[in-house]
Amino acid sequence: MKKQGVAMRKVPALEWDLPLTIIKGILEKTSKRDLAKSRSVASTWWQASKDPRLSEILRGERMWRSKEIVPILTPILGGDRTRCAAKKDDLIVLGGYSSLVYYNTKVGPESCVSLDVGNNVVFVVQFIDKMLLSGDFDGTLCAWDVDSANSLFTIDAHWDALCAIEELREEVATAGADCLIILWGKEDWKEKNVLRGHKKSVSTLSSTDDKKRLISGSYDKTIRIWDVAERICLGELVGHDDVLEQVLVWGSMIASCCDQDARLWNLNDGSELRAIRGHSNFIPCIAFACDRLILGSSDGVVSVWDIEQGDCIRKLKVPNPSPLAFLWCDERRLIGVTCNGDHVMWDFV
Repeated sequence: MKKQGVAMRKVPALEWDLPLTIIKGILEKTSKRDLAKSRSVASTWWQASKDPRLSEILRGERMWRSKEIVPILTPILGGDRTRCAAKKDDLIVLGGYSSLVYYNTKVGPESCVSLDVGNNVVFVVQFIDKMLLSGDFDGTLCAWDVDSANSLFTIDAHWDALCAIEELREEVATAGADCLIILWGKEDWKEKNVLRGHKKSVSTLSSTDDKKRLISGSYDKTIRIWDVAERICLGELVGHDDVLEQVLVWGSMIASCCDQDARLWNLNDGSELRAIRGHSNFIPCIAFACDRLILGSSDGVVSVWDIEQGDCIRKLKVPNPSPLAFLWCDERRLIGVTCNGDHVMWDFV
């Protein structure tokens, strides 16, 4: 068997112990999976298996084929206090009603650091370099030093609740209930531009890998794609019948969720690729794991979907059960945060 322009040689036994048919199937679809530009793919099967992006898919195949793993749940914040969360490397930050804490996932609750936010309601959090940014109900943007836990500065960013933060190349985008997306310079933290177009609160932001395009989701039930350099809206995606909870970019796709509905869109032409329905409860969070889409529900159910086929291939359950608020996939772990302030992890290693 030959791939055009590439000589194939015998494959040594792979670390992941996967059937060769799976590996061949993945490589045969490299262009569809946006892997064609990878330097290692243009070599032998063995070299291709060392490519980080292909390795991610190979690990994922083993992850979702493994036996059921009992999730580990660790209480971090007591009560129904979690309003937002963010993750960077091994750090996770939780924000909510009069609370803002971050902790190291490898150490556990004993590593928790609490920041003084007074009686404010923290609506959104995000790590930017060595800073932690938080957005409040009153529209204030606060910056914190992660190492010292000291407050660095505050900005009156929006005249209503600050709902989303996204890091770009030279700027940071914030979005709020005032329907605005504001771009701030990373160096001087001065306002550089304002993106207008949404008719209701802008609830969620995401960006492409190259940070050239910004994606926003709104309570007006639309998704907009923005050209960051030109400061213009490239397109509007319409199809959801309720407020957007989260948008997330993976390669050339956008995933979005609202109510019990999740959808996949083509980032380049704005066409809807697939509507995914299978939850009977509200879906507040989504994540990508290799070529899988993961949906987290308010009833504590996590569903894993094959993106290409649109099939649910696995369901996981949060103990208690607790409503899920946020999800991330970290190497071979699936990590979630519940509205009750619990850290839950499925370890597939």
